Amino acid sequence: MPTNKNSNAGEDNVKKRLFKTFQHVSSPQKGNISNQATTSAPSFSGSAKANKAKQVLVTARNNTQTFINKMFQGILDTVITFFKWVFKITFWILLIAAVGEVLGGHNSSSAYETRVLQSEKGTDEQIAVVRMRGTIVEKSNDFGNAISAEDYIDLMNYLRTREEVKGVLLAIDSPGGEVYASDRLYRAIKNLSDNKPVYVYGGSTLASGAYYIAMGAKKVYVNDLTTVGSIGVVVEMLNYDGMLEKLGIKIRRMTNTGGRFKTGEGLFDDNPNGEEDKLMQRLIDVAYERFVSIVAKSRQLPMERVRSVADGRVMPAVDAKEYGLVDKITTLTGTLKDLKEILGKDKINVVEYNIKGGHIPFFSALEGAYFLITRKTELSGFRLLYMFK
Repeated sequence: MPTNKNSNAGEDNVKKRLFKTFQHVSSPQKGNISNQATTSAPSFSGSAKANKAKQVLVTARNNTQTFINKMFQGILDTVITFFKWVFKITFWILLIAAVGEVLGGHNSSSAYETRVLQSEKGTDEQIAVVRMRGTIVEKSNDFGNAISAEDYIDLMNYLRTREEVKGVLLAIDSPGGEVYASDRLYRAIKNLSDNKPVYVYGGSTLASGAYYIAMGAKKVYVNDLTTVGSIGVVVEMLNYDGMLEKLGIKIRRMTNTGGRFKTGEGLFDDNPNGEEDKLMQRLIDVAYERFVSIVAKSRQLPMERVRSVADGRVMPAVDAKEYGLVDKITTLTGTLKDLKEILGKDKINVVEYNIKGGHIPFFSALEGAYFLITRKTELSGFRLLYMFK
């Protein structure tokens, strides 16, 4: 037993000495490790802050670049989308305009708007009322009021083919217009009048070319305050030479050999009886003779009687009636009443016909702008006019 105790005690002593030796060996290392850790800590912390700041800058730069890229991409996408939208809208407008032009031509009822002024039950027969206001032109291209010969000729032809239309009343208020356009419109009205009764009622003015086209009708009625007449021809010629000379602009004109009348310069010289003036006068006189002969034939008057008042004068309705230039002084209602009586219809509808715009308003505006730019600003030549100036 004592031996075992001594033995155990010896082992305990050995363990204690080994433990102390281990502590002695390990203590400096712990100290070194602790010192190293303490020394290196500040260096690690500074490096982390620098890295973090750098990372923040890089992130900010990347975010800024990303934002700029997205912004420009957004702008580019918006521009592309806008042009795609414009292209689509333009395409559909052009398509609609093309379809409307094909399906809604002036030879179709879809080209005209109708408004029932008087309605009778039990009948589809009608008197067509057409209002014509403004200057007579070949084709209406501007923004002002105009009587487009092209449009109204189509309407006259359309009314001639409609079985339900038994008579036509043209309410005209116009000072006249272009010679050629007036003659074309006169022929269309005369053709219509040869197929069914056409009456004309003059508004405030039934002068020159307007009176000319009225000769295509069977009867010409006016109000007691209507201005009538102005039988004659006028020519408009613009001379910009003085203005161009002040601006220092010179124009050189050349023509073919033997074409001495081609430039028309003689019309603006100081000799009113020059050769070119005589040639122009010939054109005017031919148009004038046409006007006088149309009036004489339509009104069944002697040529000399027509010439006596065909000096360009305008006159009140009472004088026009005395000279035989009109049939009756009355009102629009009175004209309509007489037309009903000549048709011998107890029941008949009265329908007003108006010409729709041939194009979409947007294109009409463009057409008008094009006309103003390309036609109104050019140095135009002359135009023969049946026009009350």
